[in-house]
Amino acid sequence: GIGVTDPSNNLEVKGAGSTCVRVNSNSGTSDSHLLLTVQDSTTQGLDIWHDASHGPSYIDNLFDTSDGNINFRTRVSGTPVNAMTIEGDGNVGIGATTVDELLHIESSGDANVKIESTGSGNDAKLIFLTTSGGGATNDIIFGDDVSATTGKISYLHNSGGKSDEMTFNTAGSERIRIDSSGNVDHKANYIVNEQGR
Repeated sequence: GIGVTDPSNNLEVKGAGSTCVRVNSNSGTSDSHLLLTVQDSTTQGLDIWHDASHGPSYIDNLFDTSDGNINFRTRVSGTPVNAMTIEGDGNVGIGATTVDELLHIESSGDANVKIESTGSGNDAKLIFLTTSGGGATNDIIFGDDVSATTGKISYLHNSGGKSDEMTFNTAGSERIRIDSSGNVDHKANYIVNEQGR
């Protein structure tokens, strides 16, 4: 115990005012680490450290499998809330304990995402980028508990012999297609071009 006569843990530091524990390297090029391990293991544990030579800081899970998650929790003195999970494969879940995509947001209530710009004249954008070849598409998908792809808006980059076209699907089927010239192909078997004919 430091500043305490009856410590309740292996190391307990107590101060009358603000209390700080500092891990400090005397060399400007030597890294500083806070390392939590089990039985002197080098493959299990958590390493929080700063790269003195290049400037970045790291939170490292040493466990070298897809199970090596890092969990950020709140309200742990009551019923813990798993606020965010970074899985061992790098996928990130917010409110999700089983993460299916690079970013997975899950809620038992409304699951809303807000992108806000508060500066005058500044934009708020959601940008989708992919390579132009190889049949890649950009998709916005609308699903439910019956079908994961019941509705969809797609932009096609050299896909299926088509280039720079946008399609709109409802109930799992394509309904409207806009080609690279701006012509609109409505699946009720008529075509409207940019002059409205």
